[in-house]
Parts: sequence; structure tokens; C-alpha cells
Amino acid sequence: MANPYAYDAVVIGSGPNGLAAAITIAQSGRSVVVYEAQSTLGGGVRSANLTAPGFIHDICSAVYPLAIGSPFFRALPLGKHGLEWIQPPAPLAHPLDDDTVIMLEHSVDATCENLGVDGEAYRKLMGWLVDQWDGLDSDILAPPRLPQRPLSLARFGLRAMRSGRRLAENVFAGQRARALFAGLTAHSMLPLEYAGSAAFGLVLGVTAHALGWPIARGGAQKLTDALASYLQQLGGEIVVNKCITALDELPSCRAVLCDLTPRQLVNIAGNRLSPRYRRSLQRYRYGMGAFKMDWALSAPVPWTVAQCARAATVHLGGTLDEIAFSERAAWSGDHADKPSCSSCSPRFSTIHGLRRQSTRCGPIATSPTAPGSI
Repeated sequence: MANPYAYDAVVIGSGPNGLAAAITIAQSGRSVVVYEAQSTLGGGVRSANLTAPGFIHDICSAVYPLAIGSPFFRALPLGKHGLEWIQPPAPLAHPLDDDTVIMLEHSVDATCENLGVDGEAYRKLMGWLVDQWDGLDSDILAPPRLPQRPLSLARFGLRAMRSGRRLAENVFAGQRARALFAGLTAHSMLPLEYAGSAAFGLVLGVTAHALGWPIARGGAQKLTDALASYLQQLGGEIVVNKCITALDELPSCRAVLCDLTPRQLVNIAGNRLSPRYRRSLQRYRYGMGAFKMDWALSAPVPWTVAQCARAATVHLGGTLDEIAFSERAAWSGDHADKPSCSSCSPRFSTIHGLRRQSTRCGPIATSPTAPGSI
């Protein structure tokens, strides 16, 4: 019997979630097409020439600890489609105003060495998570379901459900470890006093040790390009420069998947949504904003503390109190005099001596459209 549909599924939006959904459908032998309104694919995982000729910058996210660690992405042959991960010598540097720096190293032991009195407390907090991450990651990152490691997940959950500030103050006695964990927790885009914010600090901390915080050689666009290339190899189709303004514009299909924001979905789906669900989408509160500046550099950043140059990501937030104040102000719609900033310098992937730098201020951000990005 002939298939009455033009496609089994249509995906609107080519962010990593949309491409991942399309790949899953294509892997099952179903027909799928992805529509993208822009001329380039990727959503928050894109790169472009934003400053001087020859410099390629990541438009949104740049560092991907959970892309390299995603159980789904690990199963894809993205390396065969041009994706190469680069691991900086250290995942993260967190300088303080006293001209010292806290280094989040690949090794738990090496990280503990620069935390002073809190070295053993940090090892107790993170060590077991690192040891069990391969397996526990699927339970933590998956949708709600029966866990494969219920006891380990419960142990993680008891800490993750707390606020980042309370966990840092209860576990650590010194300012260095508290500042490090505060910077990690700030990626939650929540005030550090909010319950559940500690989960972000724990996950980003353990991924630094278990996976690293890699960047894609050539920029974030290479991740998107690899996903798109694999999708097309599976028989999936991609259409760019096609802005969908209503579901009626789509070809006939069995299912529509929207990799969109809530208000975009309301505009496109219209009366096909129930009044209650439509009102819920319209009330959705978007996250805090961030200001990003891109630089084309003629030389490496002259950090006061030379060790900062070992990391592609540098948290410029100061102490726990300073980061907490900045995040709380941004959440309330105010501006902090000393905003939390995250600096990314992917010079480890530069070609012919070109260097690029981006800095985001208030709050330290994790892109909601990118997989485990910073």
C-alpha cells in the first residue's frame, strides 16, 4: 500500500535537539525533513566571521562537556563526518582578586592540590561521581524512568536537589573551593540560593574530570555540520532559508517535531493547541540574558596569573558571595557592579596563528539550545 504522506516526520528547527530527533527517525528507516529559517544550520551551535577577516567565532556556545559525553552523541560516527574534539590542558581556570587562580584539572587529585584545606572534601564530593559516571550518566541525563543505578542516583540526588550556595558552604570551609563550585553552579542560570542549582555544579565538575571540557576544532559549527552530514547519509533531507510561519505550510506527514521556543510554537501552531496549553506557553518566562563580546586577538590574553592560559574557559566571577550576588541581581532584572563573566579562548584550535576570544557577562551562561554547552 502506498504511503499517503510525503514524509513520516517533519522537524522545524536545526538546533542540536532538532538534528538529533531527525537522526533518530532516519535511523529507524523513516523519511524525515528538517526546515531551518536561517541560511546556516545549528541554532545555538553555529560559527561565523564576526570580527576581522580569517577569524571564526562561535555565535553562542563554544565548549561542550556533555556533547562529548552524551550517550546519544557517543553512539554517532561524528568523527567520520569531520568532527574533531580538542581537550585544553585544563578544563577551567578561576582567578581571584589576590592574583591566585583555582585550576579545575582533568585529575581529581591535581584539583585537590590547589584547594588547600578543602582538598579532601572536594575528593569526597566528586571522586565517587567520577568513578561511577560511566553508567550513572545515563540515569542523570535521561528523561524520568526507572534508573539503572538507583542507589547511586539517590546519592547524587540528595546533593543535587540542594542549592549550590548551601552545598558549597556546608561542604567546604575555604573560599577557594567555594568560589570554584559557585562558578560551576552559576551555569544553572538560577540564583545560587535556589534548590536544585547544585546539580549543575556537580555535573559540570564531574564532567571536567570524567570527560573534559572540549572544543570542536574549527568552531562549534563543525559539530552541527557533522550531525547534518550524518543525517543526510541516512537519507534525511535538510532545507535552509525556509521560515515556517504556520503548520499548514508543511508537507503532509505523520508527525511534526518543533525545536523552537515556546512563543515560536504558539505562533506556528495557532489554534491546533488547546487553550490551556497555549496559555501555558505564553506565560513561559525566558531565562536571564547575557552580554557577549567577541575579540580578534594578535597575541594570547596576558593573564596576570599565567596558569589561566592552560584553560579554554576562565570564570571571572570572584568569590562565592560575589558570584551569588551577580546571579541574584540578574535574576531580579538588575545589574551587578561586578557581573559574573565567562571567558572562552579557543586558541587550541587556531590555524596559522589566528586567535579568537569571547567573553560573556552576567550571568555565567549555559546555552539552552546546545547540548551540554558552556
